[in-house]
Amino acid sequence: RLVYLFSGSSDRGRALKAPYLIQQHAIRDAQARGCTSYDLWGMPIGAHPGDPAWGYAHFKTMLGGAPLEFGGAWDLPVRRPLAAAYHLAERMVARPMAVA
Repeated sequence: RLVYLFSGSSDRGRALKAPYLIQQHAIRDAQARGCTSYDLWGMPIGAHPGDPAWGYAHFKTMLGGAPLEFGGAWDLPVRRPLAAAYHLAERMVARPMAVA
């Protein structure tokens, strides 16, 4: 099973259809190694032109992706105190700072 997590491209790369070529090679390499499925890992259902998610929804659809609904991705902290400290730091960084 091949899993596609994320990628990106510049405007020039998209104009050259480089993302499609990269995925085509990844799929062929995976097939040569015996992979029989390609998990596109997240595709917004119902996205349409103008939505922020339209670009990657369209890209994944053009690769032959079909939307399936699952429960989503979840974090399972192995070290709870470390995870709690990390999430606290995330919230503090995201908070706007007061300027005197």
